[in-house]
Amino acid sequence: MNKLIVALMMTFSFTAQSSVFVSYCSNFGTGIGASYQSCVNNNARKIAAKLEPAYVRSCFYYGGSMSSYTSCVNSVMSSLVYKTEGNVYASYCMSFGDVLSGSFTSCVQNNFQRLGNYVNGLDSSTDID
Repeated sequence: MNKLIVALMMTFSFTAQSSVFVSYCSNFGTGIGASYQSCVNNNARKIAAKLEPAYVRSCFYYGGSMSSYTSCVNSVMSSLVYKTEGNVYASYCMSFGDVLSGSFTSCVQNNFQRLGNYVNGLDSSTDID
């Protein structure tokens, strides 16, 4: 009985350590918050760590045009999807004007969820809200 409990504990421990948990990223206000940028960059790094090669660039917003930030995020998504060898579909996320739209943040979150499902061995077409 003790051997069974130890074996189960080791199995659960290994499973928990090997899974990627994608954080939900929220942006508040009219610009792009530092916490949102950090969340997006952390999710990308966690997913990239499970794919080869593991490097992925970070995206930062320093003011000015939103399009440079959104282009960077889309580029990172494209590079992560490329590493899945076509096993994951990711949407191209758009935001217009000087405000990061809710549709952009939702699109990015859905893409991260698909990629997270893929690296965790789940069906990448399944969205978990």
